[in-house]
Amino acid sequence: MKSLRFVPVIGDCAASPRRVRQARFETRSSLPTSAACVVANGVRETLASVLGVAVSVRLFEPVIPDPAAWQAIAQHASLYRVRGSVAEAVIILRPNDAISLVAAVFGEPAGQTSNQRLLSPIELDVANRIASAIAANLSVVCGTRDSGRAHCRNPRFRYVLRTDPR
Repeated sequence: MKSLRFVPVIGDCAASPRRVRQARFETRSSLPTSAACVVANGVRETLASVLGVAVSVRLFEPVIPDPAAWQAIAQHASLYRVRGSVAEAVIILRPNDAISLVAAVFGEPAGQTSNQRLLSPIELDVANRIASAIAANLSVVCGTRDSGRAHCRNPRFRYVLRTDPR
């Protein structure tokens, strides 16, 4: 779906002689932002219960990646495909994110683990369980789910959830 967007003003608005921002059409997801907010709240609650600490989640605007961007996003990442009766989704755990989540589960302080290593078999199992717990929140947008770890080549859109321990 195409929607009209305005190019954001970069820098000081007062310094720019231009008062009207440039308009352009962008391809956007048809998934309502309210549905993404429900998923984000569920992910926040799930991670808080799994990690045992308060977690904040920031939801970024939806982006439809082109094939080259999708390749960069998914490079070296673990992908968990969530198939539902209505739609499909994918959870992407990049190596640094997986290591950080697993370290938080084991109570290791942030930044104390090396992000330049592979997960051990036990850590990989923990990461898989975290992804499965997160996937349960996608039923709002996917419907009844049938999930598993699988390669997803080209999703139609992606919402970015960034988590930060409080």
